[in-house]
Amino acid sequence: MTRVWAPKGSRPRAVRQTQYQYVYVIGAACPATGQAEAIVAPYLDTAMLNRFLEQFSQALPPEVQAVLVWDRAGNHRAHQLQVPDNIALMELPRDTK
Repeated sequence: MTRVWAPKGSRPRAVRQTQYQYVYVIGAACPATGQAEAIVAPYLDTAMLNRFLEQFSQALPPEVQAVLVWDRAGNHRAHQLQVPDNIALMELPRDTK
């Protein structure tokens, strides 16, 4: 139980929600064409990233080479990451501060 905002002089209580559910959205978009590809996942790990990369690769026209700007998250740098031939990953630089 917790206290909640209420009119002055009253002291209502409510059940406090301490459990959360998460969803992850993995996506890529082309700024020139507006084409986008994404998946919504209940968790984020190397297997899910591999699934996204495969889906994204198949959505690209045969003559297109895509570059994804990737942050330095651990599962983005996993050795088990399977990057299709028509996709290149470019990591953001480390913060040098």
